[in-house]
Amino acid sequence: MNNPKIPKERSLVMGAIRRVFSRSELRRAALEVARVEHSDPKRKRVKKWYKCRECGRPEAAWKMQVDHMFPVVPINLTLEGMSWDTVVDRTWCGKENLQVLCVPCHKAKSKQEQKARRTLKLT
Repeated sequence: MNNPKIPKERSLVMGAIRRVFSRSELRRAALEVARVEHSDPKRKRVKKWYKCRECGRPEAAWKMQVDHMFPVVPINLTLEGMSWDTVVDRTWCGKENLQVLCVPCHKAKSKQEQKARRTLKLT
């Protein structure tokens, strides 16, 4: 993966891996574990609700994301330093490494991870 001629293609391949994962049975299984019975009189059309593992609030399905507790690209590595086989293996991990988070909680977790990556790059 250290070919300097393909920086744009690298991000395209990573995007393709993410899209395939978003349609995978593993992702569906992780979501099913977090599914809860809930109703909101203000949002009667919402039929699927999931509980955020971080904040514990029920949210509509479209506001939930499946997160890898241990990131696909570890904090101390870069995508360029990994093989595609490793990326795929870390993406399709065990269900115990997946958690369902609402969008604000997922953004906060990702922000912490990015901050840790920047801190490691400075040292």
